[in-house]
Amino acid sequence: MPRYMIAALGLKGRVVAGYKGSNASIMAIEQGEADMSAFNWMAWSSIVPHWFRGDKPFALPIAQIGVIKDPDLPDVPMLVDLVPEKYKAGARFLGTLGPIGRGLALPPGVPKQYVETMRKAFDDMNADAEFAADVRKRTLRLHPTRGVVLQKMVEDALTGASPEVVALVREAVVVRRATE
Repeated sequence: MPRYMIAALGLKGRVVAGYKGSNASIMAIEQGEADMSAFNWMAWSSIVPHWFRGDKPFALPIAQIGVIKDPDLPDVPMLVDLVPEKYKAGARFLGTLGPIGRGLALPPGVPKQYVETMRKAFDDMNADAEFAADVRKRTLRLHPTRGVVLQKMVEDALTGASPEVVALVREAVVVRRATE
């Protein structure tokens, strides 16, 4: 995602791949080895919330990549609103990765009643007060999205994902190995 942001926003920068997990990336930033990283806000706000507090915060969120603005970041613009027209379809396509990544998927051809049963169970879990309390106890956040809404996000992303958009996103996202 950082490569796409660099390309779409016309920034100068270099992506350094190879950090093993968010903790290694966080340490690199704290030690001045890296200047930015692209995690989802749930990770940032639960792992290093102190970075973003006070009069002189250590770090600032600069853009949101997603479908819906995070309620914690009302003044942080969406990437899709910052990029030139040529990159908007790609930004919308990339914006679905967060919600889709937290959804459940079933293979093609699954009987409709199974899909409905899974959706109801998922929605019921997210509405359960004990589940919500457990999420809060772990200092995580719960922003559930219903299955039908996720499906619409996927369908909208795929509708806007022409071969040109997929190629543009692939070029900006894929980190090439040194041997290529």
